[in-house]
Amino acid sequence: MEISIRVFEHLYYIAQTHGVTQTKWSDASGIPQPTISYFVKTSRMRMGLTPPFENKWRFTLGVARKLYEGLERIIGVSSMLGEAKKRADAEPDKGVALYLLALSMIDGNHADSIGRVYDALSEEVENVLKGE
Repeated sequence: MEISIRVFEHLYYIAQTHGVTQTKWSDASGIPQPTISYFVKTSRMRMGLTPPFENKWRFTLGVARKLYEGLERIIGVSSMLGEAKKRADAEPDKGVALYLLALSMIDGNHADSIGRVYDALSEEVENVLKGE
């Protein structure tokens, strides 16, 4: 299930803050380093820092979880949780914030199920806010 590249941007920020290289992150997460570089490029395109290009890969909840787990292995579980909470608190998009927090609570085997539940809940909340 595809999620916002902003979730990656937060994870990347945490990695940079802790001096984690893409190679080290790749080794710890099992996500190939060129994939991480591609998501960096996609993020830079979203921010208007690089020219547009055809986006062939999707940032999914499963990939996000693997990247999160890789950072947990490098900086520690409690440190990663604290960083994710700080980033979630500062994030104006509550959907992105929820994904950041959810990454600490799910394992890769259940990532897609959690994503479908989140989508269903999001739709229900929107309906309630619209008065339906």
